[in-house]
Amino acid sequence: MIEPAGDEPTGEDVVLRAEMIERFADRLSPMEAMMLRLRAAGQDWSQVGAAIGVSGATARQQYSRLVRRLTDEGAGETGS
Repeated sequence: MIEPAGDEPTGEDVVLRAEMIERFADRLSPMEAMMLRLRAAGQDWSQVGAAIGVSGATARQQYSRLVRRLTDEGAGETGS
């Protein structure tokens, strides 16, 4: 679901992304859910960091860990 840089997401991409975020939201802390929503809305790292009270670099690192964790959990679900 990640588009190459410069490509605009389609309406379907936006809807699928929103559905995925809401599907995961019950497994996430409020901060993690906010990070996903802000990034899906196109906020840059400094904006995400400001919203959660950390630097942009820290927000990026936390987001990367979150995505990796969700990917690992998703892989576990499909492998069951």
